[in-house]
Amino acid sequence: MTASRTLGGSNRLLSVESAAAYLDMPVTRLRRHWRDFGLPARRVGRELRFRERDLDEYVRGLPVLNDAPRPGRDWQRKAAAAS
Repeated sequence: MTASRTLGGSNRLLSVESAAAYLDMPVTRLRRHWRDFGLPARRVGRELRFRERDLDEYVRGLPVLNDAPRPGRDWQRKAAAAS
């Protein structure tokens, strides 16, 4: 039997600045590495937006798209060692 999860939270789209504040990380790190973290994003015009629900799942440790490396103190070193 597979475990299912209930999708809750908001579908509100957050700007890069708001998402970075929510995740407590620098804006530049989020802009450069959002794909590495496995965060799905949407383009609204030329702007990048993140769905609040996806950020909630990421913070809780649930896989959003895949098991991408999570940011941490030494995440770059671990990512480089793995490749």
